[in-house]
Amino acid sequence: MRVPDGIEELSVSVDDVPLGPYPPLGFLPVAEAALGNGDYYGLYWPIGRENQSPVVCDMFHDEHALKPCFSSVERFIEWLKVSEWERGDNEIADEMSPALLFAEARVCYSGSDVKGAVELLKKACDVLPEVSEYWHALSTQAKRLSEVELSAQSALNALNSNWVFGLPSQGVIRMLRSPSVREAIPNDPLIQRIDELELGFGGVKENPAYSVIYECVQEYFKREQFIEGLVLYQNYAYMMYSETLSFQERHDFNLQDWQSEYTGLCLQYLGDNRTISDQMVMA
Repeated sequence: MRVPDGIEELSVSVDDVPLGPYPPLGFLPVAEAALGNGDYYGLYWPIGRENQSPVVCDMFHDEHALKPCFSSVERFIEWLKVSEWERGDNEIADEMSPALLFAEARVCYSGSDVKGAVELLKKACDVLPEVSEYWHALSTQAKRLSEVELSAQSALNALNSNWVFGLPSQGVIRMLRSPSVREAIPNDPLIQRIDELELGFGGVKENPAYSVIYECVQEYFKREQFIEGLVLYQNYAYMMYSETLSFQERHDFNLQDWQSEYTGLCLQYLGDNRTISDQMVMA
């Protein structure tokens, strides 16, 4: 994991580094501007970008969700200084903030500037490629421009995003079941199983979606599509962790076993176990 410039100005503790699935592996909490009820900011390295600088996200404990905020530690510290190191309503210029790029894109496509919206959405997805809402919007706007392949791939990315940033909408599933998407990317494991996949979780004794997701994870690994497989396996555990203990037991899911397996898979496939040590922070 690449330690970003400026981290020495933040209060971080490697003892608090989560191992996933929530908060996800690769999220490093910081003490500054924390609310004190389990909601705090943290640095996040997207899966596959361990050698790059992290973005900064806000953690919503009760919702089990992360929200993208700042494009870099530098911009986050700038905002903290303006806000006197507390939460506040002050704003700073952060042109590459994925959240701001997305907001600007929405203004564009609401005003019929579809091309402008597509360019902004591409940037948002490039800064943080794990947010379903960004990819879904890009897919929809690309379709308006008749960019079939971009629309299809973006729809697939909207499904295989990191669900800690928000579950894909049912509209994503409908898009992926359309003939144009099936024709554009017919060999993808998720596309091949899309008719079997529903995104309803909890409240049932059995849910075949877990078997479909797990089998797609293994297929991605078999095809050496390691990032796709790791993102999907994170999602598998994220949803499974919200199920009842009896449901987890029926599916042979144990949190500690999964955490150990997942860090090992990250090391095997990414060359980095996505954890942070004292030596890294103090380097």
